[in-house]
Amino acid sequence: MERRRKFWRLSPIESIVTVIILGILGAIALPSLLLQKVCACQEPEPLNYLGVMSRAQRAYALEYEHFATAMTDLGIGIPEQTENYNYSLHTTPLYAIHYATPRKGKSPQVDAIDWSKGKEILCFQNIIWCIPLGNWQKKDEIKPIFKGYASMVVFVSGNLDTQEVQTAHLICETRKPTLKRPPKPIFKNNTLMCPTGTKGYRNKKSPGIKIRDRDWQLAYQSFNLAETGERDRALQLANTIKDTKVEEKVLGAIAAVEK
Repeated sequence: MERRRKFWRLSPIESIVTVIILGILGAIALPSLLLQKVCACQEPEPLNYLGVMSRAQRAYALEYEHFATAMTDLGIGIPEQTENYNYSLHTTPLYAIHYATPRKGKSPQVDAIDWSKGKEILCFQNIIWCIPLGNWQKKDEIKPIFKGYASMVVFVSGNLDTQEVQTAHLICETRKPTLKRPPKPIFKNNTLMCPTGTKGYRNKKSPGIKIRDRDWQLAYQSFNLAETGERDRALQLANTIKDTKVEEKVLGAIAAVEK
């Protein structure tokens, strides 16, 4: 006599309980997965790198009372070049700027014949070079596809003699894709702000970072005058700074501008 195999089956109640448990687990796990994807989209590579560089620079400045002059001094292991960006650092006694400059663009499509100069020029599809009269000539520039970023770290308040200083940083994003190094943030009306053609990344509505300490206000005002060629006025204003170490920093920054 043939023996029948017995299969274990869930009862209706057990099936309902299983579905409920799976639904609860899915409800818990799904938001976390979606949040990770959203965060990955909102924080592209240059913003992650500039954020790390800025935080490391702020810690370095608080410890040594000056900014690191090389990326290797920060000890964060960020490369100077990746597939899409070049990373660089520029420092003065008053601030440090980290740049993320796009290094890749998109080659434009070209027609088989270019009549723009009134004569036939042989071009190749998907290649940006043409051959007019036996000479190589560039038909069009590479079209940028990535935006540029600049992050500035500054002293905003405190006394260097007592090592009670505060720093802040501002990240600016170019409004359009570019292949050029983005412009640095500017000081205007005692505020660190993004220049024309860029916008603040974190808080687009904020005008920038307000410098409230009087000595640091005078320091940045003096440096601005030096950058515009008004050296004598810059030195006169710098001499009104009470904190001797802040005065030393701005005088060093003015001397660097003259070089």
